[in-house]
Amino acid sequence: MRRLLVLLWAFAACQGMPTRSPDAVDPQRYEVAQDPAGRAAFEHARAALARDDFAGALPELRTAVDRCPDLVRAHLAYQDTARRIGGADQQAMLDYYRALPERNSPVPAYCRARLAETSYAQGTALRAILAQDSSFAWAHLSLARVNR
Repeated sequence: MRRLLVLLWAFAACQGMPTRSPDAVDPQRYEVAQDPAGRAAFEHARAALARDDFAGALPELRTAVDRCPDLVRAHLAYQDTARRIGGADQQAMLDYYRALPERNSPVPAYCRARLAETSYAQGTALRAILAQDSSFAWAHLSLARVNR
């Protein structure tokens, strides 16, 4: 009887598990640096940011986004740090994202959406990203902030 209950419980647990679409993107792609040099640069930048060394973090962040183009946290830190420093560094960051080519990833469009001038423009861009890739959690989070 106990074996039967265990089997029924296991069967019920398996029935409730969602299956993954064959074309789904692993969300770790946007969270984990795939390139060792990019990962090291991002860690150095995070250490510099912890010391409030924004000027020291900026080149490391640029290396991280160049080496790990899908590492969203590196892009966010690069944008925020360049904005904090301002001046030529902020302009260089804006130029970088304006020239960033589209590719088979929502990250370039997301980075540009984050730099949009108005909440309306951000929301429009984020909805367009989600229409293409509804599994991109970063766009969902940002759209929730914009809508709030």
